[in-house]
Amino acid sequence: MSETTSPSPSELLKAEGNALFVNNDFTGAYQKYTEAIKHDSNNAVLYCNRAACAFGLGRYMDASTDATKVHTNHAC
Repeated sequence: MSETTSPSPSELLKAEGNALFVNNDFTGAYQKYTEAIKHDSNNAVLYCNRAACAFGLGRYMDASTDATKVHTNHAC
């Protein structure tokens, strides 16, 4: 019998953000990724996703800031 694990809060918020992003709701997605980062501040994908939202909103400095927070071993 295999044990299943529930998704973490950051994974749930990321999934919600992804759904909003696909529908071009960059503001909503940005908020979800921000909440997810509060739960998992070392997750490079969350920063990349939030940077993409900021870029879509024309918030280029915010996009740049998030992109530079990503560890150099991770591609955005």
